[in-house]
This record gives sequence, C-alpha cells and structure tokens, in this order.
Amino acid sequence: MNLSRVSLFIAIFFLIASALIYFLENNGLQLFKLPGDFLIKKNNISIYIPISSMIIISLLLTILYRLGVGSIIK
Repeated sequence: MNLSRVSLFIAIFFLIASALIYFLENNGLQLFKLPGDFLIKKNNISIYIPISSMIIISLLLTILYRLGVGSIIK
C-alpha cells in the first residue's frame, strides 16, 4: 500500500463529497440535520454533536470499502 495513493484517494473522496454537499444544500436539501444530531447553544457558544450523521457516514464508508473500494487502495 502506497501512502501517496491513499492520500490521493482520500483527497478525491473529500473533494467529491464536499461538492455534492454544497450543491445539495444550495438546492434546499439539508443534509446532516437528523434527529440524533444535537445542537447546544449557550450564550455565545454553539456545540454541534452529529451522532446520527456520524453513524450513517460510518456505515456508508464500511459498505463502500467492503464492496471493493478497499481493493483499489491495496
């Protein structure tokens, strides 16, 4: 496994994911505002804890890896 290959794959993944999220949110679809995501606001401090979103992203990445994306990295 080559470190530069893994870094390139991660960079491309984040580029595609961020572009997709940007275009979806500009068209009115709000991602990552699920019922298990907590927002705590006190005075001038806001803390966002995306528990449900983290679980869904973890499941999706695991499924992608198991389907064969992991073999590209190896």
